[in-house]
Amino acid sequence: MKYVITLTILVLLVTPALADQVKIKNYRSARDTHFYKKLYKKGGRTLYCNKPFKTKEGLNVEHVYPASWMKDTAGCTGQKREECRKTSDRFNKMEADLHNLFPALARINKDRNNYTFSIIGLDINEPDYGNCDFEIDNIERKAEPRPGARGEIARAIFYMHSEYALPIEPSLFQLLITWNEDDEVSAEEVRRNSVIEKIQGTRNKFIDDPSSVAKLILAEDDSPTDEHWEECRIKGNISQKGRIYHLPGMRYYAQTKINKSIGEMWFCSEEEAKKAGWRRASQ
Repeated sequence: MKYVITLTILVLLVTPALADQVKIKNYRSARDTHFYKKLYKKGGRTLYCNKPFKTKEGLNVEHVYPASWMKDTAGCTGQKREECRKTSDRFNKMEADLHNLFPALARINKDRNNYTFSIIGLDINEPDYGNCDFEIDNIERKAEPRPGARGEIARAIFYMHSEYALPIEPSLFQLLITWNEDDEVSAEEVRRNSVIEKIQGTRNKFIDDPSSVAKLILAEDDSPTDEHWEECRIKGNISQKGRIYHLPGMRYYAQTKINKSIGEMWFCSEEEAKKAGWRRASQ
């Protein structure tokens, strides 16, 4: 099959630079052995509310890139998080990566759930978080963090994307680029980066060089152009919702781009897509 390669602004590396951390075997080990005892042994401040703490009382360990979003990339499509831990060593390693783990007030952690980050603009449901500048839209499933945490969040998500080829939705990707530019690297980020390197052997290169985010924006959109075009037009897309295929005429068909370097593909029939483990888009 012949293809025309067009460059576009997307959300994945042309060739993802995978360098999974291998020293921390699972999330429990990260939390109980390394997170509070080593990374925050002198206490610190919570990510979303900037609240100082000395002990872990009232706190949760937050996955900035939610663990529930990681399962498809780890080969656990359709599985629950606990099941994926039993079947995927790679899922355990990425779930335990300290670069993606931050202290958060338990209530904020619960309310954030696995909502995507966004700019909400208004306190839609008027959450009473006291002096914490944090907003939730439960209808749209979005969360807006305080400005002082946005760059840190962006660089953590870019790290997880770069290290594990985890997908980032286009709208979120563009927002994170802005957050990375507007919120400079803090002394706390530098400290965390160095301590985490000692613990698990990897650094977040976007903290060392925030401008390296620019290297993420080019990807390949592989489109069939020969006689198979009429029969192979189903787009298999990988997103935070999993492996979903779009048929011509569906709502998001035109804007969906296929990046073969991370496993996205074209299908010639719905049966073929379903056998490969993909499910039909809702619209």
